[in-house]
Amino acid sequence: MGGFEIQKNRYSKVSGVAEAKHDKLETNKLRAIIKVNVEGYVPDHVELRQRIDGEMFTAEFASDLLDRLEEDERVASVAVSEKLDIID
Repeated sequence: MGGFEIQKNRYSKVSGVAEAKHDKLETNKLRAIIKVNVEGYVPDHVELRQRIDGEMFTAEFASDLLDRLEEDERVASVAVSEKLDIID
Protein backbone atom coordinates (compact mmCIF):
# COMPACT_ATOMS: atom_id res chain seq x y z
CA MET A 1 0.00 0.00 0.00
CA GLY A 2 2.51 2.58 -1.25
CA GLY A 3 3.04 5.16 1.48
CA PHE A 4 -0.47 5.12 2.97
CA GLU A 5 -0.68 4.63 6.72
CA ILE A 6 -3.81 4.50 8.86
CA GLN A 7 -3.45 6.73 11.92
CA LYS A 8 -4.63 5.37 15.25
CA ASN A 9 -6.93 7.46 17.40
CA ARG A 10 -4.73 9.41 19.81
CA TYR A 11 -7.22 9.08 22.63
CA SER A 12 -7.69 6.11 24.94
CA LYS A 13 -10.76 7.41 26.84
CA VAL A 14 -12.42 9.24 23.96
CA SER A 15 -14.28 7.33 21.25
CA GLY A 16 -16.13 8.55 18.19
CA VAL A 17 -13.51 11.09 17.05
CA ALA A 18 -11.04 9.98 14.39
CA GLU A 19 -7.58 11.54 14.36
CA ALA A 20 -8.13 12.79 10.80
CA LYS A 21 -11.22 14.74 11.85
CA HIS A 22 -9.76 16.31 15.01
CA ASP A 23 -8.18 19.36 13.34
CA LYS A 24 -11.48 20.23 11.64
CA LEU A 25 -13.36 20.19 14.95
CA GLU A 26 -11.55 23.10 16.62
CA THR A 27 -14.54 25.47 16.68
CA ASN A 28 -17.35 22.93 16.87
CA LYS A 29 -19.44 21.93 19.85
CA LEU A 30 -19.58 18.22 20.51
CA ARG A 31 -22.21 16.15 22.28
CA ALA A 32 -21.17 13.07 24.18
CA ILE A 33 -21.95 10.60 26.91
CA ILE A 34 -19.39 11.04 29.66
CA LYS A 35 -18.64 8.51 32.40
CA VAL A 36 -16.72 9.70 35.46
CA ASN A 37 -15.12 7.95 38.45
CA VAL A 38 -16.47 10.39 41.05
CA GLU A 39 -20.21 10.56 41.62
CA GLY A 40 -21.65 13.97 40.71
CA TYR A 41 -18.45 15.24 39.05
CA VAL A 42 -18.79 17.36 35.89
CA PRO A 43 -15.52 18.62 34.32
CA ASP A 44 -15.00 22.37 33.96
CA HIS A 45 -16.37 23.95 30.77
CA VAL A 46 -18.60 20.92 30.09
CA GLU A 47 -22.32 21.70 29.89
CA LEU A 48 -24.39 18.99 31.57
CA ARG A 49 -27.38 18.10 29.39
CA GLN A 50 -28.98 15.13 31.16
CA ARG A 51 -27.91 12.84 34.01
CA ILE A 52 -28.13 9.11 33.36
CA ASP A 53 -26.93 8.26 36.87
CA GLY A 54 -24.45 9.64 39.43
CA GLU A 55 -21.44 8.80 37.28
CA MET A 56 -22.80 9.09 33.73
CA PHE A 57 -24.38 11.97 31.85
CA THR A 58 -24.85 13.52 28.44
CA ALA A 59 -22.98 16.75 27.80
CA GLU A 60 -22.05 19.41 25.30
CA PHE A 61 -18.60 21.01 25.11
CA ALA A 62 -16.14 22.71 22.77
CA SER A 63 -14.06 20.23 20.80
CA ASP A 64 -10.82 21.77 22.05
CA LEU A 65 -11.59 20.25 25.48
CA LEU A 66 -10.95 16.71 24.21
CA ASP A 67 -7.32 16.75 25.35
CA ARG A 68 -8.29 18.00 28.83
CA LEU A 69 -10.97 15.33 29.16
CA GLU A 70 -8.45 12.67 28.09
CA GLU A 71 -6.02 13.82 30.79
CA ASP A 72 -8.63 14.23 33.56
CA GLU A 73 -8.17 11.34 36.02
CA ARG A 74 -11.82 11.62 37.13
CA VAL A 75 -13.08 11.00 33.57
CA ALA A 76 -13.42 7.30 32.71
CA SER A 77 -14.71 7.65 29.14
CA VAL A 78 -16.15 10.05 26.59
CA ALA A 79 -18.34 8.67 23.77
CA VAL A 80 -18.82 11.47 21.24
CA SER A 81 -22.14 11.37 19.42
CA GLU A 82 -22.07 11.05 15.67
CA LYS A 83 -24.04 13.66 13.77
CA LEU A 84 -26.57 11.98 11.52
CA ASP A 85 -27.87 13.33 8.23
CA ILE A 86 -31.52 14.31 8.07
CA ILE A 87 -33.69 11.74 6.33
CA ASP A 88 -36.35 13.15 4.03
